[in-house]
Amino acid sequence: MKSHIPPVFIKDENFDEKQVKGLGCYYLYTASGLFLIKNMDLYRACIQVENGPAWLAKHEVGNSITLNIPKLPTLLIERVVGFFKVVYQHYQSEAIVHIYYSKQEKLFKIIVPPQYIEAFWGNGRYFTPLGVEYKNVPSPAGYVRIGNIHSHAEQIAHYSHTDFLDSRFDDSLNIVIGNLDRNLQKQKPSFYACMMLNGEKITLDESEIIQNYRKPYFPVPKKWFNQIHLVRKDFMQVPYENNFN
Repeated sequence: MKSHIPPVFIKDENFDEKQVKGLGCYYLYTASGLFLIKNMDLYRACIQVENGPAWLAKHEVGNSITLNIPKLPTLLIERVVGFFKVVYQHYQSEAIVHIYYSKQEKLFKIIVPPQYIEAFWGNGRYFTPLGVEYKNVPSPAGYVRIGNIHSHAEQIAHYSHTDFLDSRFDDSLNIVIGNLDRNLQKQKPSFYACMMLNGEKITLDESEIIQNYRKPYFPVPKKWFNQIHLVRKDFMQVPYENNFN
């Protein structure tokens, strides 16, 4: 004889307590989690449960993701690293680019959005303690934005608390590139990659998403560099110079 199997209800906008009136026991799935409701003669209980009913099949434990797109091409990531290096050499600052992908053409596209640095000058260098702010740009025709690549200047690549807060509502691929103070002709920068999904971070190995990286690519397009703007204007902005390429 099979034991009683409590039904499962979803508490959405159409849920009505009347439809479960008289049920002794049932599960209620809500935005706050899964609850076991018990309507007994002597009490009514609502208990939050971590695991679902025992009669349900188990699912793999932990978050996971499999990307259905090619790895980012070597030249693309090398051009981005070159751009980040130029920005760092001028302003010791972070920078950001957007990644777009065309499923039909199986091609990637990089767009540098307008971005703003609040910089302070002292001891012969710029200080940019507030990072970088940027404006979103529309997706090119036939492309969708899949994520961002941003730099962490001389810091090791990691996903900071600010990065997490900025992306927690954005299902996206995120790549961070750090240690730009290194001699990038001889040493690699550091890389960090993750997917943000439904407010959760899933860390990825860089080899899962980036083809073989060698060294930064120069020259950097001047139109990319011209997207960098200093917020403070009480000193002269450093001009774009070819000797940084």
